Amino acid sequence: MSEDLSRLLHLVMRLDESVRAQGDQIFALADEQRSVRDTLRQMQAELGNHGEELKGQRQELQWQREELKGHREELKGQREELKLLGDRMINLRTDLMGRMDRLQDSITSMRDDIGVNMGATAHAVETNDNTRAELRSLGDVVTAMSRQIQRLQADVRALKGEP
Repeated sequence: MSEDLSRLLHLVMRLDESVRAQGDQIFALADEQRSVRDTLRQMQAELGNHGEELKGQRQELQWQREELKGHREELKGQREELKLLGDRMINLRTDLMGRMDRLQDSITSMRDDIGVNMGATAHAVETNDNTRAELRSLGDVVTAMSRQIQRLQADVRALKGEP
């Protein structure tokens, strides 16, 4: 159980690191996008009427924009994956808590059974001890009665005149 919890903790830590790294990537891409926009503005001011050269650079910027769009889509997919992982973590936590509750109930039930059995054992030991004491008492009574019978038999023989 403890091993499962440490594995879960390890997975949560790895997930946290991944989320932080992806957050850094998002900020880096946003900075990159701002930088590209700034570069575009500077180029338009500098180039002015250089049509062909400007068209080429515009095309390059379009590609970069498309690349950024692709990055954005990729990030959206990663966000969705993170959300699913978060939901799965919640479900896993719920399942683990339920399992731990069932195990705790099972342990409590075992403790109760042990307590009942210990009481029954104590009762059986006490009954056994009492039985032994009664047996000793009965043995003493039988011994005393046996002596009385022997004396009475001796008296009867003496009355009959037997040796």
